[in-house]
Amino acid sequence: MRGWKRLTWGVLGAAVIVGCAASTPRELLDARYAYQQASTGPAAQYSPEYLAEARAALDVANRSFESERDSERTRSLAYIALRKAQIAESRAQIALVEQERQLSEHQLAAARYSDQERMRQELERARSELSEAQRIRTEAEQRQTQLQQQQQAAAQQAAQQQEVARAQREEQERQARLAETQARMDQLNAQLEQERQARIQAEQRAAQAEADARAQAQVAQELRNIRQLRVSEEPRGLVLTLSGSVLFRSGSSDLLPSAKRRLNEVAEALKKAENPLVIEGHTDSQGAEELNEELSNARAESVRDYLIDQGVDGERIRTTGLGESRPIASNKNPEGRANNRRVEIVIERGIGGAGAQQEQPQQAPSAPQQPAPVQPAPAQPSQPSAPVPPAQQGTQIPQPVPTP
Repeated sequence: MRGWKRLTWGVLGAAVIVGCAASTPRELLDARYAYQQASTGPAAQYSPEYLAEARAALDVANRSFESERDSERTRSLAYIALRKAQIAESRAQIALVEQERQLSEHQLAAARYSDQERMRQELERARSELSEAQRIRTEAEQRQTQLQQQQQAAAQQAAQQQEVARAQREEQERQARLAETQARMDQLNAQLEQERQARIQAEQRAAQAEADARAQAQVAQELRNIRQLRVSEEPRGLVLTLSGSVLFRSGSSDLLPSAKRRLNEVAEALKKAENPLVIEGHTDSQGAEELNEELSNARAESVRDYLIDQGVDGERIRTTGLGESRPIASNKNPEGRANNRRVEIVIERGIGGAGAQQEQPQQAPSAPQQPAPVQPAPAQPSQPSAPVPPAQQGTQIPQPVPTP
């Protein structure tokens, strides 16, 4: 069923682009594309009721277009259908995140209970061994007292010396057993402390991941509200696309005044996150390849310099000029070439400087080999709050690229 939908919408989209690009409102094209994306994604499973509302709204917009063509009412109905498709996809992403959060909570609770039960059994066993050693010590002391009494009463010196020697050997063995038991107790206490520290670090990382996810979601929402900016979710991160005609004059790397206004809005959103940024310059296939590569690199650096001037941390940013090597449309027509002339800002996943990886948890130190003898006490594990998995960023609805 899903494959049939993709084929149907693909044929419909091709027909609309080829035959009706000049008369179909841009808002209706966007609404059709948004519904296609939502119906083939998780929304079909996790938010079918919202998807059905989007379908109904799109049908109303299509009927209005058939009867009234490119009217204000048709554009308004198309915009409503677009927003309903976006809502359906957002609701599906929220359901996925909640499902993963509940699974993580269950796994953490099971692991915490298993570790505590194992350590409790080890502690009980060690206590039992210590009690047995104390009993042996008491019995040895009693036997030594009896030997001393026999020594005072006995007449045979040789028998007295043998008895004392035997008592001394038992005492040495007892001391050795006590020392071994104490060492095991200290090792168990050290392991309990390591487990507690590991749980605390895991809770802190989970809390930080949740805060980062909320900040990134807020930034993504602000970016989607910026005009003439296309936002899309890709495996490499959140990709912001600005048409070259919006940013630069033909053959120039100097930013236009209107481009600075757009970049001001982008900079304000980017300053609220700490993710690494990659700025990529792209051109069409017109002109020499080497010149296109130099121009794309200069344009990427112009965008980077302007973002830094607006307060974005330069340590987060790296640039690259890709020239004509990565087209997203055909270079055989003006519209395709206009789409290929663009600058992309990639908000990479992870926190830190440009290209940095997420911080790895440090390994807890090993227990000491010869700890000082102390009275063992049961460890008191903390009561950690349930961790929340990092929010998964939902698929963004791509906006149309303005043509020059």
